[in-house]
Amino acid sequence: LRGIRILVADDNDINRKLMRNVLGNYAATVICTEDGAQAVETVRNMPIDIALIDIHMPNLNGLEAVAQIRQIPEAKTLPLIAMTADAMGRNRAEIENSGFDTFLIKPIEEEDLLSVIAKFLFKEDDGPEGFKSSAQKAILSRRQLPVYDRPQAMRITGNSPRIATTMLNQLVESLEDSMEEIARLVEEKDWKALWQNIHKLQGAAAICAVPALSASLNRLQVAVQNKNAEITAQELKETNSEMQRLIQYHAELD
Repeated sequence: LRGIRILVADDNDINRKLMRNVLGNYAATVICTEDGAQAVETVRNMPIDIALIDIHMPNLNGLEAVAQIRQIPEAKTLPLIAMTADAMGRNRAEIENSGFDTFLIKPIEEEDLLSVIAKFLFKEDDGPEGFKSSAQKAILSRRQLPVYDRPQAMRITGNSPRIATTMLNQLVESLEDSMEEIARLVEEKDWKALWQNIHKLQGAAAICAVPALSASLNRLQVAVQNKNAEITAQELKETNSEMQRLIQYHAELD
């Protein structure tokens, strides 16, 4: 990917570092921004070959940013890839009807990421080896989901145990404070702030390859989106249980 300029717009610092590392391994030039407004300005002010844009960001979200990017004459045909942890139902329809060319579902594995880049930037059989999409993954039930999926962590980080361990450590260190804040917002029924906090933590859990906690947070997020206090309380209890499982698992690694 030498000479390819890739824009990564994501408000999650872990996600940005991961993308920079994985794409940097292929010699790509990676430009990172923290919100949609910065992404628009980057496209306006420098040549970009492909852009990976998170849907949920401050200032301008991904959908709003893409609408503005498509107004830039030089970006009419720029490949724009949405990154989202939720591509079901209404959210998927919004993405498909926006200016995005396609989307990737978080956590994004290296093979899928490279496959999408190859699809838009290389002719058939013209890209680097290994640029093919992985098979669709089976949806696991709650009991089947592992606390930590090490093979997935390796796929996400480009086979880097050091990065995978650092990401997991950062997540575990932040868990108790994050869950205390979520519990406080549940008590206050601040649905908007609650959804934003859960979404951010769920994205971090997914990218760190902790599927049981990620799935639990996703269910909690749905309950909050529906403003269902009873189900929210139930899912919060389940999420706290999964958090403790992860903390215990992490402690046993030391």
